[in-house]
Amino acid sequence: CGLSVSKQQQPKPNVVVVESIAVVDTFLMAVIIGRFKWLCLVVSSSAGLAAATSSAVHVSVVTEVMPEKIKWTIHERCRLKSGTLTDWKRKCSGGSYERWYSELRTNCKLQRGCYYRATCMDPQGEGWANGYLKIGDRRICADFTWDKGTKHVEEFAL
Repeated sequence: CGLSVSKQQQPKPNVVVVESIAVVDTFLMAVIIGRFKWLCLVVSSSAGLAAATSSAVHVSVVTEVMPEKIKWTIHERCRLKSGTLTDWKRKCSGGSYERWYSELRTNCKLQRGCYYRATCMDPQGEGWANGYLKIGDRRICADFTWDKGTKHVEEFAL
């Protein structure tokens, strides 16, 4: 790949730190890991490059009883190339479902590398009755069960 790494970079033991990603040409990508190691990945196209560096995570709603009272919003905060974080922005929302004991896939897709704040709501104040948001392998708002109030907020990163 022909990329070099500064000798001043000192990664922590047992932690893989990706120092940079460079596109060498249309079919070759270099990932610099740690102090003097690098890895070249061959991708079949620019679409493959996008898949290798970032993948969307779908949001599903898992219901048990009384899904008609389930409402939620997700706000997103991402890091810019400059290193600063963006303000919280509403990413997606959903609510009031009809199917009991189901996993319902939404149109919401979250990007890896960002921070998220999920607000789970039940206007009746009873919680989600063992329902939750399924985001990748995470169960968000799973603790928002019986008699937990009208709102539960949970932050997470992907």
